[in-house]
Amino acid sequence: MSNKDVSAVIVGMNILYEAEEQLRVPLRKLKLNINEWLVLKTLYLEYAGKPSEVAAYLNIQRASVTRHVDKLTKLKLLNRDYQRDDRRTVELVVTNSGKKVCKDILAMYPSITNNIHERLNGTDKNLWLSMINAKRI
Repeated sequence: MSNKDVSAVIVGMNILYEAEEQLRVPLRKLKLNINEWLVLKTLYLEYAGKPSEVAAYLNIQRASVTRHVDKLTKLKLLNRDYQRDDRRTVELVVTNSGKKVCKDILAMYPSITNNIHERLNGTDKNLWLSMINAKRI
């Protein structure tokens, strides 16, 4: 790994940490943590529909997905839709309340990105922009 790659990893980690920090307050008001938000967002953006697909997409344990889905269901942000022909198959469906939460939180992303961009120094900012332009992030 080159020095530039190591720097990119460090900048990326700092950016992720900063983004998480900026999301923490609005998520806390909704009684969500970042992991529950990632599960909800993954389903809302239709990157996955079944618990096993969510686990694979987010690279987390299926048991963790089950815990997060339990909480999101309790908060009425998700529903479990059991298939009639095979009750073992569960499709996760974002409720209207969940869709509203997703729209509201995703609407914050441009300002979060701008805040992070403004905090970066010149070298890190150039590295960040080159990663975006190269679609490496």
